[in-house]
Amino acid sequence: YQRRVHGDDQSVVSAAADHLLKVWSSRTGRCMWTLSGHTGIVLSCSFPLDGMHILSNDEHALKVWSMETGRCSRTLDIKDAPRSPMPPRKGTKRLWSICHYCPGEFSTLIIGVTNDRLVYVLHPFSGKEVMAFVCRAPVYSLAVGVNSKIAFGDCYGNVYIATLE
Repeated sequence: YQRRVHGDDQSVVSAAADHLLKVWSSRTGRCMWTLSGHTGIVLSCSFPLDGMHILSNDEHALKVWSMETGRCSRTLDIKDAPRSPMPPRKGTKRLWSICHYCPGEFSTLIIGVTNDRLVYVLHPFSGKEVMAFVCRAPVYSLAVGVNSKIAFGDCYGNVYIATLE
């Protein structure tokens, strides 16, 4: 279960194992939208600073949703994601694990994390890679700061802090 509060404190988005995202009014507690389209458990969700979209992911796809229409405006399939320079581990299936909008002036970009030790900064509509970070092990946590900092941690306990420029 994931939840994120919109910057204007009017909306909350939640994601769960039922493959759905729900957008809630923080004032009334009522569901305003139910967003369907994921084929697996929705693992993460977030709002950008402008509040115009919602970003979410399951293992196979990152999705960008319009807050105006409640419809998916872009899907980035894992098969279309940039490839790791590292050779894949034998028998490992490549998957998305976490996503989030970038902080501050970079909030038009998204962060996508795959299980092959990569953290990507991507353009949400073209899917084009802006930058990438290679980690020592699969990344299982991601946090964004207020301005240009992002932090992520891998399963070996390594913590990485990056400044977007």
